[in-house]
Amino acid sequence: TSSHQSTAAPASDQSTAAASGDRSTAVASGYRSTAVVTGPDSVALAAGWDCSASGVIGCWLMLVERRDRMGVILEAKAVKVDGDEIKPGVLYTLRGGKVVAR
Repeated sequence: TSSHQSTAAPASDQSTAAASGDRSTAVASGYRSTAVVTGPDSVALAAGWDCSASGVIGCWLMLVERRDRMGVILEAKAVKVDGDEIKPGVLYTLRGGKVVAR
């Protein structure tokens, strides 16, 4: 999606949700899917098993860690892309309760 305040949310496995408009949302819920946002003040949600998320500075990444493909949630965290700890354009995932680069 590329318009402001838009949402991209594919549900299939190994898919990519990409949103480039301001204040947009990209949601990845399929197995090994990716959520990417490039517009300011946007949110990328990686909620499926082994999913990852990326964004530009100022965006938020919401990461969910699941035990397996059956969907039991182990942990969830939100981090802001700040350019220091969380770098823009890098895919992040949640492993062992920690945010790690893919």
